[in-house]
Amino acid sequence: MKVLLVLLSMALSLNSIAQSRKEQIAVLKFRIDSLNKEYVKDTTSLSNSIGFVADKIKKLSKMMSQSEEQLARKHETIASKLNTIKSLETKNLQLVKTLNHTRVTQNKLLADKDELELEIGRLLRSQNSGEYYEVDATPIEFDAPPISASPPEAMEESDAPDVMQPAPSPPPEENVISVLEEIVDFPDVEASFPCVEFYRYDSLGTIVSQNQLCGSSAMMKWISKNVNYPQTSIEMNEQGRVFLSFVVEKDGSLSNIAIERGVSLDLDREAKRVVRKMPNWIPGEASGRKVRARCRLPINFQLN
Repeated sequence: MKVLLVLLSMALSLNSIAQSRKEQIAVLKFRIDSLNKEYVKDTTSLSNSIGFVADKIKKLSKMMSQSEEQLARKHETIASKLNTIKSLETKNLQLVKTLNHTRVTQNKLLADKDELELEIGRLLRSQNSGEYYEVDATPIEFDAPPISASPPEAMEESDAPDVMQPAPSPPPEENVISVLEEIVDFPDVEASFPCVEFYRYDSLGTIVSQNQLCGSSAMMKWISKNVNYPQTSIEMNEQGRVFLSFVVEKDGSLSNIAIERGVSLDLDREAKRVVRKMPNWIPGEASGRKVRARCRLPINFQLN
């Protein structure tokens, strides 16, 4: 009897356990179904989001391509403008060089013209009077800028008279367009006459002495060696001080040579000729850069 009771209790226990297992399995199945539904829902939502993002990426790629094309066109335009600017700068430099060369050539032609006119005047006067007078033209009191060092420019000192060369034919006119910079009357560093070496030769042409001068002293000696007292002024006893003004360009050449106060036509012309014949000066400076500087110079003509 007891054995039957034990078996019955064991059967009831197994039945209850099986029933609870079935309930647990049903709960698990319900949870799995819920998770499947959520997975399907989330997967659908994710697919929609991926499609939306893909459309956005396509639009952005298209916009980026258009922007890159526009940027490439702008780069080409900028490169073309830069090339144009470089070409214009090169042309401007060439025009400035041509203008400077033309200015120097013009000064040389004017100096040669003055020398030729003076030589013709001497020849005419010598034919009329039959004699020459020996005089000295000594420049004094130069209102020159301070002396500054510069590589020396060799120059020969000789007692032989200058040989006149015929004036070359003027160069063909060129249409030169250039913007001249402002002329500075009082630069920070004044323009100055360069250092010049003077040589003395003996009768055999051998150098017997050499002397280098700079600044005002070099200019005074250079003028005294290159000035020619006009014969007409000698005969008419014309003396006095000629005041000139000129502009020292940034390359050292002289331009805008003018008589501010003269003595006579011949003396004024000779003073301008001497200034035109001068070597290139050391240009003036303002704010650390070379500028066009105005200078004034008196040349005294005095008969001994």
